[in-house]
Amino acid sequence: MSAKGKRELAAGFAHLVVVFIAVALLVGGVIFAVTSKGSGKGLSSVLHLKKTPYQELTVAMDKTIAAKTAYIDYKTKITSRVTIAANGVTQTLENNVDGFINGTLDMKSDKAEMRIYVSGSPAQSVTISSIDLPNGDTYVKSSILGPKWKKYTKDDNSKMKGSDPTDASLYGFQFLETMLSSSKGLMTNKDAVMKLPDVTESGKTLSKYSIEVPLMQFVDALGKDSEKTDKDKEDAKKILADGTVKATYYVDGSTGYVTRVFIEAKNLTQIPTKESIKVGATVKHDIEMTAELSRFGVAVEVAAPDEKEVAK
Repeated sequence: MSAKGKRELAAGFAHLVVVFIAVALLVGGVIFAVTSKGSGKGLSSVLHLKKTPYQELTVAMDKTIAAKTAYIDYKTKITSRVTIAANGVTQTLENNVDGFINGTLDMKSDKAEMRIYVSGSPAQSVTISSIDLPNGDTYVKSSILGPKWKKYTKDDNSKMKGSDPTDASLYGFQFLETMLSSSKGLMTNKDAVMKLPDVTESGKTLSKYSIEVPLMQFVDALGKDSEKTDKDKEDAKKILADGTVKATYYVDGSTGYVTRVFIEAKNLTQIPTKESIKVGATVKHDIEMTAELSRFGVAVEVAAPDEKEVAK
């Protein structure tokens, strides 16, 4: 989901305050081989340089990103520790954000849906749907905002993005977006990629890779994205100042695509807002996000809803 889409979804998350008081304090993602082209047996038949885990994963990531489109089904668990300065009491809250994103892997043209609920009460949930168009416009519909879509132009999104602090509780989407971008921002350190034992699921062998993400290199990777602002980079520094992030990639051996990613982020700092400052609250988040990828390269029709379905 694009930054603008996440921003509006984050705003929708803030509306959850009305429904769940407990969530109120949360205010606020080359193969090296020696070969011979000559006749007879070349060096390729007797000598191959072993690929490093980074090289193996790069091949899979390049193929996945080249598909351009995919269906992403995700589940996110957010554990938040809210501390009130006045009494020093810390309360732990557990919330979940599950849903799907269907469209381009750069998340600039997609249809998406997220369901937000407190752990232990899945029936009491808020559902937010969004449509991101290539021209930068976004349409949002929520179960607590009414039956019609609300339109946000590219300019509207830019204004919201420029004025509101990034919501650290939803930062899993930023990791996911960067993970699937052409810059492969979570793979900035070649030595940080480790090969784990393969796993077999439903008869398929999945190669497994783990990365301990160097956070400041991740921030630098954000700066290479032309659509990221200085504010995005500064917010990232604040959110990740005390954090750690690990990413695990699963590669389907039969197709070569990355079909699952798991992101584990700990101790992310919620950027203070007027509301949190007023009540003297500081918040730290732990995030676990699993995203299943499928339907690679399948065309997705993304269009604005009928005008009758859009609020005036």
